[in-house]
Amino acid sequence: MKHISRNFKTGEHVTVSVNTPCGYTLIEGAVVGRIHQNELHLLFSAGANRKMSLLPVGTQVALTADSAEDVHAYNCIICSYNERPYIKIKVYERVPAMEKRRHRRISAHLPFYCSILDEKGELSVIKDAAKVGGRHTQSEICLSAGGFMIKTPFPVDNDTMAIFVFLPQEDSGRIAPTLSTSVYSYPSQSGKSYLSGFKFSHINESDRNTIDTLVNELVFANDAHLIGKKFPSCLTRIREHH
Repeated sequence: MKHISRNFKTGEHVTVSVNTPCGYTLIEGAVVGRIHQNELHLLFSAGANRKMSLLPVGTQVALTADSAEDVHAYNCIICSYNERPYIKIKVYERVPAMEKRRHRRISAHLPFYCSILDEKGELSVIKDAAKVGGRHTQSEICLSAGGFMIKTPFPVDNDTMAIFVFLPQEDSGRIAPTLSTSVYSYPSQSGKSYLSGFKFSHINESDRNTIDTLVNELVFANDAHLIGKKFPSCLTRIREHH
């Protein structure tokens, strides 16, 4: 890709996302440090840098840069970890400009309750956020103020109703039960579960703003506690063996 310096500038904030083997998307904020030909030197927070380093050179990543109206997207690969603190990526393709997302999304480990109401009116609890040692259990979720994606043990038909309760902090109560509607469901790479997406169909603006605030905090988190919430399970397993 030629003339990449026309598309980026030093100090610009960008978002990098990677589809991990466990089916979730690792999403991190970064700052453009240096630009050389079709390569970008990106600066991540210390915690995010360690996490990205678990991905092998050659891993494909998606990079987005927001303008006032659009999101400009690029396909890239990780090409070097040798110039610390930067991670070097090579931009090889610009994706046609896409409509700006209404809400930023993040994959993270968070406490939530979710149950699905089938066509017979029977309720199947997918996640119950049960308390262990006085704290709610956390599960993987891809979350935005517009909806969420979770792993389900079975495929979920489109337009299936779900009840979602998000617990933003251990001691701050909970968001009122939110009605959601399924929009897709397909097998995960492991073949042992399904990745099922839902959009919020009934949610008050206060709850939506609470979720949106948390998501934005997580994307650019520097706090170790928040960064730890963003490890997809497969990267956690890789980290534990390093």
